[in-house]
Amino acid sequence: MGLRGAATSAHPLASMAGIEILLAGGNAVDAAVAVAAALNVVEPFMSSVGGIGLMLVSRPNGERHVLDFIGRAPAAADAAGATEADLAGGPKSCATPGNLGGWLAALERFGSMPRSAVLSPAIALAERGVPLSWKNVEFFKWMDLDPASPNVLRPGRQAGTMMSPTQVFRRGAFALSIGTPGSYGILQTQAQMMLNVLEFGLNVQEAIEAPRLRVYRDRLVDAEARIPHDVREALGRRGHQVNVIDDWSWIVGGGQGIARDPETGALMAGADPRRDGYALAV
Repeated sequence: MGLRGAATSAHPLASMAGIEILLAGGNAVDAAVAVAAALNVVEPFMSSVGGIGLMLVSRPNGERHVLDFIGRAPAAADAAGATEADLAGGPKSCATPGNLGGWLAALERFGSMPRSAVLSPAIALAERGVPLSWKNVEFFKWMDLDPASPNVLRPGRQAGTMMSPTQVFRRGAFALSIGTPGSYGILQTQAQMMLNVLEFGLNVQEAIEAPRLRVYRDRLVDAEARIPHDVREALGRRGHQVNVIDDWSWIVGGGQGIARDPETGALMAGADPRRDGYALAV
């Protein structure tokens, strides 16, 4: 917890990069870009300059901004010229990079420090090298070959995404920011974490750690084993096919969040032990 600022991400070194920038006098956008750039080094398979993203920016004057840096499909893209195997891996599976342009646009519009300073923690990590973690994630496809799909591959089409970085305000004051990776499971993970805070009164770390589930078509449910047996049985009686997964599974996302105490203004950061998440505050 801290009063000055907080940073949380899927890797401790990336979170530390954000804290370094805050301690150097940077603002929240400076710190966010520093975290993202550091993730490019320590978690390139999941978060990199080759990816796409969204950023929510809330200004002290009440302005809200959404930066959309989701790259469009190449102008020569043709669904007839790609197979499912092509989109599962290889050059045709890549989205048009948007992250780097988005980070630089964010710094230009809302940052307070020069690029060189904000990117310096990531550069240092790249030069020194970083330890490898045993945890990993799977890739997922951006485009579809089904002509009936709203995400079918077409020239210039912007890839659909479930990314849902969320900010919550109460009576005009910041209360909570939370997000997760997870492809089509994002919207389910987001709702569960937010309900844990807003309806059930858990702090942000408890809300992220609480057991979760993910629902698929045909009533298939992946449920973490920590969900009580009687709850899983009740779901089965209602016609759901319950698949019990690990106590702590990346299948249900990897949330990171920051909450603000309305009385003291203290910031509490939370990180998900299902991944390499780490939360810091100053």
